[in-house]
Amino acid sequence: MSTLKVNAITETDGSAFPFGKVLQVAQTTLDPGSSNIASNSGSPVGSGLITTVTPVAAGSKFLVMHNGNSAHLNESVSNRGVRFYLYASVASGSYANVATSWIMSAHLGTSNIDFPTNQFHLATVSYSLGQTVAFQPYYHRGANSGNGSQDTYYWHHNGGSGQDTDIQQTVVEIGA
Repeated sequence: MSTLKVNAITETDGSAFPFGKVLQVAQTTLDPGSSNIASNSGSPVGSGLITTVTPVAAGSKFLVMHNGNSAHLNESVSNRGVRFYLYASVASGSYANVATSWIMSAHLGTSNIDFPTNQFHLATVSYSLGQTVAFQPYYHRGANSGNGSQDTYYWHHNGGSGQDTDIQQTVVEIGA
């Protein structure tokens, strides 16, 4: 067995290497049953998968991961694309996008498809100690999709590969 001992690790510019450490982990499971999670809204819509944490340190970052939903695209009814976002609510306020745009998108040229999504995003959110932070995936129509109210965009499609799926979201608070 080998042992490595060092006094410090520094970046090439001489600054301290930012290790960070896990402060807490929270997880939520959503069981949609036999329901689709879908919308025809003209704006991003919440998925209903919400994980809330009360940060234990100031200035933390949050690694948000979710998996298990089965998105659906169908070219024949104009839902050829879908965009995925990550929103957060601080102290039960309004939800706001934590990124400058969407964090993932998909596009389909022909036919239809169900596909699993696995999303990971390191989020920075402004909060004060004692406030809660709730994270929720949002979704919206993507490129080359129809714009009519008849077009439905699926964050989770119960048909095909989405049947009997538990959808999970994990939030990891990372301290400096």
